[in-house]
Amino acid sequence: METGRVTHGKKSRIDRICELALVGSIIMSMLG
Repeated sequence: METGRVTHGKKSRIDRICELALVGSIIMSMLG
């Protein structure tokens, strides 16, 4: 995972999607 260098394009979009998925899974696990 390279969070240091974020290039404009697909990488940033994929990073954002992965981050949202991670946060979503954590919230779901915490809720139940």
